[in-house]
Amino acid sequence: MPANSSSRSQAIRFLLVGCSNAALSYVVLVLAFPLLKSLPLGGALAQAASYSAGIIWSFVLNRRFTFTGSRNDRTAPQMLRFVILQVSLLLISSGLIEAALQQGWPLTPSWLVVMGFVTVVNFLLSKYWVFRLGHAESTPL
Repeated sequence: MPANSSSRSQAIRFLLVGCSNAALSYVVLVLAFPLLKSLPLGGALAQAASYSAGIIWSFVLNRRFTFTGSRNDRTAPQMLRFVILQVSLLLISSGLIEAALQQGWPLTPSWLVVMGFVTVVNFLLSKYWVFRLGHAESTPL
């Protein structure tokens, strides 16, 4: 399969995994927000709970379904890179959601805009760093 076709196929699979992850994350967000909104940074806390719920789900599905060639690589280093990426994106998305809410944006549009941005960054870093084929595991990251 040509590289372009492979990248397109990976992007489609990543979006499918992302849709299932988004559904899970959104349900957690909608359930958590009413409980946390009265707290300082309640929107960020709800996003953190939401995003955290999808981390393991996303790692397993992306490793097995999206970036299938990476299954031959060792799991622990991939998981470490994945967690570093996801925690970084969690912090960024939580901050952006809180900022949008502070500016008066409604929760759902805020989440959709932020998660659209995060999805693009997540795919690129997952493809070229986390699940990169033949990643030299002798290097720490």
